[in-house]
Amino acid sequence: MVEGRLKKYLSEISLNDQPYVKGDGKETVSEYVSSKGGKVVEFVRYEVGEGMEKAENDFAAEVAAQIG
Repeated sequence: MVEGRLKKYLSEISLNDQPYVKGDGKETVSEYVSSKGGKVVEFVRYEVGEGMEKAENDFAAEVAAQIG
């Protein structure tokens, strides 16, 4: 039971073991890439909004700039 849960967890977090989303869902990313003659060398994981700079608004300076 624990082994099954651990295997499921590892398949969810490992890129090569995840199901290929554009396929029928039965093929993994690793199987798809190797069927096309490729090889996963490296990948980068981004979180939503990561790397985007948040604008810092200073209300007083904004009002002063509009007043002139």
